[in-house]
Formats: sequence, C-alpha cells, structure tokens
Amino acid sequence: MAEQIGANIDGAVAVVDAIDGRIEPLQQSLDRVLPDVLRLVEVVDGKVQTIGADVSELSEALMVALRLIPGVRKSSRAADQLRRGSPG
Repeated sequence: MAEQIGANIDGAVAVVDAIDGRIEPLQQSLDRVLPDVLRLVEVVDGKVQTIGADVSELSEALMVALRLIPGVRKSSRAADQLRRGSPG
C-alpha cells in the first residue's frame, strides 16, 4: 500500500513538473501578445462608442424629420413618450 501511495505521489510530482515546464513559455507568449490585445480592445471600445453616438444622432435626426411630416406629429409625440417611459 505504501509503495502505491509513493508511486501516486511520484506520478503527481511528475505531472506538476510537466505543468511547471509549460507555464513559463505560456507566460512569455501571453506577455508578448497582451499589449496588442489591450490595444485592440481600446480600438474596439472606441469604435463601439462612436457607433453608439452616431446611432443616437441618427435617432434624434429621424425624430426631427418625422415631426416635419404633416400628420406624424401625434405619433412622434407618442414615440417620444414611449421612449421616456411616460404613459400615452
């Protein structure tokens, strides 16, 4: 029984040593790519914010344009109220 436990411990130590040998190269790879990944995240975040601002501006412009069309005033007012969460 003690021999089996010793063999299991030796096996576990071998696995840990093998994992340890792989961690450093993985860490080095991550260190190399992480700055590029962070820059990419910043670029994507900036684009998402720009798109959000553009959509907001387009929405406002559409609401203004709809108010200029005769007969749409009432429905655009209702849309404004719905957007704000006010009852019709």
